[in-house]
Amino acid sequence: MIRPPIKGYIVDAVLDLIRIDREGYAINRSTLRNCTDVLTTLLYATEKGQVSVYRKDVEPVILSESTRFYQLEGERLLATCNASDYLRRVSYPFNFQSYS
Repeated sequence: MIRPPIKGYIVDAVLDLIRIDREGYAINRSTLRNCTDVLTTLLYATEKGQVSVYRKDVEPVILSESTRFYQLEGERLLATCNASDYLRRVSYPFNFQSYS
């Protein structure tokens, strides 16, 4: 089990890299990938078997932050773009953003 405050530092570091990337700045994606790979191999024992540290501690936060980010970004783009610009901008992250 990862204990506070280390758990918070790890989650924050992963989220910071994702945020920096979404803002258009270059990040070392292999570093992010290596970090998530390590967290995927670390396991918690549960009643139903084992679950990775990534799945239990990191993934829910990433999904929550991603939902919030894309909701706000979608609202911003709808308010400021015409239809063709909107479609071009919303498709961009799906073409270039891959952390799996």
